[in-house]
Amino acid sequence: MNNHLPHVSVLMAAYNVEKYIGEAIDSILSQTFTDFEFIILNDGSKDNTKEIIQSYRDTRIQFIDLVTNSGLSNALNKGLEVARGEYIARMDADDISLPTRLTTQVNYLDSHNDVGVLGTAYYIFDQNGNQNSVMLPATWSLLRWTLPFASPIAHATVMFKKSLLSQTYNYDPRMMHAEDYDLWVRLSYITKMQNLPQIEYRVRKHGGNVSSVYAMEQLKNSINISRQEIIRALGREVPVQYVERLWVGNYANSKELGEVTKLINELLRVYTSKNALCENDKTAIRRDAAKRLFLLARAQAQLPASRLTLFHALWLDPSLLTLVGAGLRRRINTLR
Repeated sequence: MNNHLPHVSVLMAAYNVEKYIGEAIDSILSQTFTDFEFIILNDGSKDNTKEIIQSYRDTRIQFIDLVTNSGLSNALNKGLEVARGEYIARMDADDISLPTRLTTQVNYLDSHNDVGVLGTAYYIFDQNGNQNSVMLPATWSLLRWTLPFASPIAHATVMFKKSLLSQTYNYDPRMMHAEDYDLWVRLSYITKMQNLPQIEYRVRKHGGNVSSVYAMEQLKNSINISRQEIIRALGREVPVQYVERLWVGNYANSKELGEVTKLINELLRVYTSKNALCENDKTAIRRDAAKRLFLLARAQAQLPASRLTLFHALWLDPSLLTLVGAGLRRRINTLR
């Protein structure tokens, strides 16, 4: 093994991805930033994934062959054990990193010592050539506000400081298919996190994605993580049914919708009461809360309580009036 310590360890686990892994590997080997090691773990693949990996002769590749499939969390943890870089960059074996990805993220982390976890915006594309951009919360304050509602960083786009893991845990195998969300929540208590608005990654959408194959297990673990984060933020118990509604909708009655509306407003008060936040950050959080309430009211328009939820949204962000009908706008204006 080369004794030179690389600046970055690119970490990729692969399982039965013979159709895509060549593109994934090529996208890393062709990066404009070159001071990295590329740790590729074959996680017990039963197709030709292993043979494709072994066909590469680049000395930056460190190949680890796991005879039996251990799952993403366990595979990544094995990779972290041998990683020597200051930064860990994740990569999924069916995706594509754009050529400047590592350069962009390294430059940012090198010049922002207070940021320990850094994701990027990305494209999502399918086999038919359709492609859409996905923008994520960029600033630390908005990203921190988003954590109780969803994972605000796309796992495969992330680069983070390896030293942080000595202060917390690695990936938790019990949080299967939501291990990244769980890790971001825990890391949020010891470092700042951000997303770059630049698109540096392409996520491939296909039938074998974790979000497609393991959707129910991923949802269950995500709800549990979300609930614990909400409980920590509010300092009180929160019934799981209301957290479930935040994630899946399908409100049974106006009481449930009203309780979730109160929950979002209570979280808003907690997060905007922090003295360290500037007014711009508070405004951004209020607007995000208003958008969540507005979309909630629109999706549950058949429930009487949706009108109160809508009024809460418009009170927080009156600019949303442009999205409602003229008749409803006149009625709301008479109430303000």
